[in-house]
Amino acid sequence: MDDPGTVGDPHGIDGWLILPLLALIIYSFYQIFALVDILGNATGGLGAALNLGAHPFQWSLALIVLGEIILNLILLLLEGFILFCLVKKKQIFPKLMIAWLIMLVVAAGINPILAKAVTTALNKSDNIVVVSGDPSPGYDPNPLMRATVHCVIWIFYFLKSRRVKLTFIN
Repeated sequence: MDDPGTVGDPHGIDGWLILPLLALIIYSFYQIFALVDILGNATGGLGAALNLGAHPFQWSLALIVLGEIILNLILLLLEGFILFCLVKKKQIFPKLMIAWLIMLVVAAGINPILAKAVTTALNKSDNIVVVSGDPSPGYDPNPLMRATVHCVIWIFYFLKSRRVKLTFIN
């Protein structure tokens, strides 16, 4: 491998590497806001799952909300670790970033399926009052397509970029 100190060689967190840095920061804030929303929204979050109102306790909703909380905490910790590896220029960072990008594509593909399944289950429940209208309208392929294009572009960058090879050497 070339000496990262060679003049003219791209190295360091600069150039296109600023975009993944910003993406990780933005996604981390998104996870924090999602957790605050889940925990703080008494009508749609824990309050609805625990059914603190007139209806009996709903285990299925409680498990869904608990799963959302755990998933968001795991994602926040993972994004924090990936950011740490980026800033410390760890060799494992490109692999972690590629895994995270693939995870985003998988999540974008699974999320609408799970949302539809939950909506269907709630509509069949005798103990839940569902407001008129379908809470999960038709499937929108745009998030999956965006995540896939984003993933392909950045995976190619992390595998082929000279800057990546010269920066993440620790």
